[in-house]
Amino acid sequence: MSKPSRATIIVLGLSWSVLVGLGAAFFLEGNVAMATIAIGVGVGWAVLTSWRGEGAEGPVAAATVTSELETWDAVEGALRDSAEQARRQHEAIRSEVDRVQTMLSEAIATLTGSFHGILAATNAQQSIAVSLAQDDDPRQDGMGFDEFVANTSSVMQRVVDSVIMNSKLGMELVELTDRISRRAGEVEAILGEIAGIAKQTNLLALNAAIEAARAGEAGRGFAVVADEVRDLSTRTSQFSQQIAQVMKGMREGVKGTEDAIAKLASTDMNFALESKQQVEQVLHSMEGLNQQRGSAIVHLGEHAREMDQEVNRAVTALQFQDLVSQLITHVDRRADGLTRLMDELTQLSGGIRQAAGGGGTAGLLRAVGAVRQQLVVLDEKTGASPVRQQEVSHGEIDLF
Repeated sequence: MSKPSRATIIVLGLSWSVLVGLGAAFFLEGNVAMATIAIGVGVGWAVLTSWRGEGAEGPVAAATVTSELETWDAVEGALRDSAEQARRQHEAIRSEVDRVQTMLSEAIATLTGSFHGILAATNAQQSIAVSLAQDDDPRQDGMGFDEFVANTSSVMQRVVDSVIMNSKLGMELVELTDRISRRAGEVEAILGEIAGIAKQTNLLALNAAIEAARAGEAGRGFAVVADEVRDLSTRTSQFSQQIAQVMKGMREGVKGTEDAIAKLASTDMNFALESKQQVEQVLHSMEGLNQQRGSAIVHLGEHAREMDQEVNRAVTALQFQDLVSQLITHVDRRADGLTRLMDELTQLSGGIRQAAGGGGTAGLLRAVGAVRQQLVVLDEKTGASPVRQQEVSHGEIDLF
């Protein structure tokens, strides 16, 4: 079985280094990746050194081998650096994607809580507004609530004062009718005296008639006078009785009027006192309603401020769109840089095949230079993340 050619050995060694390096960069992490790269490079280096030991013949051959080994060392360094750069870019992509997921979760949770808070504040405001609409009956003339309370209090107070005044007047009328009743009693007493005088006059006229009858013809004129006096006393007695009956009826009417006025005055006074108490209760209730309305307005203001805060939180949380957009754009740049790096590595692989086929190392060195230039460009484009904060709730943002 023949030995493999020099080109075959070189391609095998370098291919092994490239595969191990790229696999370690994309599928392993940390020190494990570095150790795997080192093992791959060591195996490749052992293959190259074994080929050098077998193929060296003479000083010229040694110099040629040294030059070629330096070229392969450069290729190996480019591959190692490419693998390291690919690993760093992969870790950066994964870290930034994790940050995007964290920010999205936090922003969505913040928005959800904020909108729930806005909904709760809106419902509270609606309930307070409904309670105000039910408790505060609007006036047709556009009068304010405080003015309405003041006017109502004034009107009710005037009504109460008027009723109390009428009650006082009723009591005065009771006193006047009582005086009239007493005067009627005095008149009846005087009429009693007049009746007594008429009775005495009648007795005297009767005595005079008796004496005139005893005197005979001489006392006849005196008897006529006695009869007239007797008739006058009878008429006086009858007239006194009539006046007494009239005064009795008048006194009874005055007594009925007095009772009615007293009852009316008493009723008005009770009504006035009860009305006053009711008015005081109504005014107290209206004052309580006014205080409740003021308290409800204060609560409305507090809920309005809470809604402002919740809206501000929602607006702040909505900035996650800019953050995520910038991070995703940066991830796209990294992925684009990795694509260009893979293209350069493909060209490097073609250069390796050409060199292995005896085409020289000039193209291979150019490919190595292109790979290193692409690594520098990738570092410059993706060196710093556009978003420096780890959470949505704080930090700065670079807007486009």
